[in-house]
Amino acid sequence: MTTREALEAALVATPDDTALHSAYADYLIDENDPRGEYIRLQLAAEDRNQPADRLRQYEQAAFEIRQQHEREWLGELWPRLQRPPTAYSIAEPMEPNVSVTWRRGWIDGFRIGTLSDGLAAAIVEHPLTKLLRTFSAEVCEQGEGDIDDGWRSFNFQQFRGSGRFRCLRSLTLGSEENGNLQNGWTGSVLDVILATGHARRLESISLYGEQFQVRSLYGVPLERLHTLTITTGIGHFPLIVLMRNTDWPNVQRLHLDRVGLHGDEDGFEQDFHWCFRTPNLQRLLYLTLRLGEFADAGVEELLSSGFINRLKGLDLCRCNITDDGAQMLAAHPHIPKLEYLHLEGNLLSPIGIDALESVGVPVSRNQFFAGGEMAEEY
Repeated sequence: MTTREALEAALVATPDDTALHSAYADYLIDENDPRGEYIRLQLAAEDRNQPADRLRQYEQAAFEIRQQHEREWLGELWPRLQRPPTAYSIAEPMEPNVSVTWRRGWIDGFRIGTLSDGLAAAIVEHPLTKLLRTFSAEVCEQGEGDIDDGWRSFNFQQFRGSGRFRCLRSLTLGSEENGNLQNGWTGSVLDVILATGHARRLESISLYGEQFQVRSLYGVPLERLHTLTITTGIGHFPLIVLMRNTDWPNVQRLHLDRVGLHGDEDGFEQDFHWCFRTPNLQRLLYLTLRLGEFADAGVEELLSSGFINRLKGLDLCRCNITDDGAQMLAAHPHIPKLEYLHLEGNLLSPIGIDALESVGVPVSRNQFFAGGEMAEEY
């Protein structure tokens, strides 16, 4: 093993070791590699306890080096950064298909519009993606003849065993902004990324998928995971499956949102009963449950179980909560202690809203009345 290979292997094993990054920068400088000076400047700029003008000098010098050499450093990734024009977009300004961020001289993150086989291969093969910390992809490329199921033709296996996710901290599949709940592919990618156990440094997972299997998350000890967001269109949301998982002992934020049609309401009251009495998720502080079948019965279970007492923030938008549920919330002593309580899009009239506001909880006037119509603000 060469000195370079040994240093890079050590960085993959301990990516937060600044002394190692400094030693690697010194090695590259000795080899007349401009990335060494770039790393040195980025490390210097991380110390914010120094004069502002000196920080600007470091940042400007690092920017100029990256501007001069970035195309060379990206290599085969460079031509894949732009989104190919289409008949619909040729007259409009387009966002790049791939946005790249840098940290300590390495590619730190990818924000991808359309993930293709070729792009996946380029990411896996690129020498500067070994310390990748953030990965976000909105959709995958559709294959020939595929309409809605382009994920079937995508070769996710390129990621398996590549080691490119050993340092991953943040993973996003799908897109909330674009309402992109592509059928199935998020589960397929997730299975591959987590299957090797190389993503154990993950701290945040955000999934937007029409019908992926939540059980893809099981059996992977994610001790650093503190934020889990799932937005899906599946009918019966597997709450119990999530709440019974013992592999995420440090989750602090849990966001569960089902869009589209409501699921089958049968059995959900029992689901909530067991979910709010789980011995797991002891560090959960912020909970979002946007499930139409939650309703007043869900409010009652949340309050009677004592689960509410561990929370600092609660979002129950679009849960079909009525004035009865609002009055139960208003009567609970922990509710005024919350940092926030979001109840937009429920079935509250001024009676329920006034009950909550009387204990200091502001409530949006944007509510749905019977028939699904949005109420006017009053």
